[in-house]
Amino acid sequence: PITSIEWNPIEESVLAASGSDDQISIWDLSVEHDPEEISHKILRKGDIEVPSQLLFIHQ
Repeated sequence: PITSIEWNPIEESVLAASGSDDQISIWDLSVEHDPEEISHKILRKGDIEVPSQLLFIHQ
């Protein structure tokens, strides 16, 4: 579960979230989903599809 969320004080669409798994993720909610880009993706075995708003994960 998520244990903390903090908005960036400078970039109002960016937030950081952390969880009980000791993982931190940075999100930019101003990034829009592009359905055309997704339709052209070819996923290989083991590939993980992530939201375009997810900028960074650190563990």
